[in-house]
Amino acid sequence: MLLLLATAFAVINGVNDGGAMLAATLRVPGQRVLASVATLGVALVAVPLLFGTGVATTLTSGLVDAPTDDRPALIASGVIAAIVVVALLTRAGLPTSLTLAMVGGIIGAGIGRGLPVMVAGVTKVMVIGLAAPVVGAILSQALARTTKLVHARGGSRGLAAMGRLSMGTQAIAYATNDGQKMLALVAVSAAGVTPPLIVAMAVLFVVGTIPGIVMAAGTLGRSIAAGGPNEEVTAQLGGSIAVLTSAAFGVPVSMTQAVSGGLVGTGLLRGLRQIRWRVAGQLAVAWMLTLPSAAVAGLAVVAVSRGVG
Repeated sequence: MLLLLATAFAVINGVNDGGAMLAATLRVPGQRVLASVATLGVALVAVPLLFGTGVATTLTSGLVDAPTDDRPALIASGVIAAIVVVALLTRAGLPTSLTLAMVGGIIGAGIGRGLPVMVAGVTKVMVIGLAAPVVGAILSQALARTTKLVHARGGSRGLAAMGRLSMGTQAIAYATNDGQKMLALVAVSAAGVTPPLIVAMAVLFVVGTIPGIVMAAGTLGRSIAAGGPNEEVTAQLGGSIAVLTSAAFGVPVSMTQAVSGGLVGTGLLRGLRQIRWRVAGQLAVAWMLTLPSAAVAGLAVVAVSRGVG
């Protein structure tokens, strides 16, 4: 059952996360759909094998102090709660972070099962998670001059090269950090995190990414701030570095949040009017609602499962 849920969750991640990332990335000249999807898929396999699954470990054992036998039900409840909350918020026109929802769902499920929440671990996740968009904005502003210089000297070829660099960096950052939420379910299953299952999760993610690109086109990357390919590349690089830094602490953060912060940062360099504040406000509201809503949903999932049992 855990592996079946993990299968569905990997596809949903591709639709939600992969679609949003690549729809924005492909605005940069020279970027190709198949190459970008392949880069992301390869990173999802190579990074966990080479650098470990620290963020997945945080999700499975760093938020709630659960006995080993209780972890499968805990993580499954958190995932179900996250899927429900993200689906409802997206339907309401408030696209949000599946990673943030999963954190909230696990916390709520832990409370519902009477397990102690690890306050220090949750606090670290919250603080670094809140800081990621801000850090993404600051880094993007710092990188903006470099991106413009490369474009000015190399023209479209220079920008295309920067785009490939940003895509590669973004793929590695995602695979190092919030992409590992797909492995949390696998980690607590009887099978464990094995190379074949890592490959399977990556393939399923790619399957979801293809329709996700179509669904996400014209939303996040285009609407939060007025700007062109230069700003897109800069925001992706700044956000990716912020996510990589968070991964060094084993903290799951949302790539879309960090890149959104980067877009705001580059937009502010050109003036307050470059930011579409209404859209930015909607995203902020969605993010603020996500964790507590998912926690409540996690409690509800536990209550329902016990009632059925």
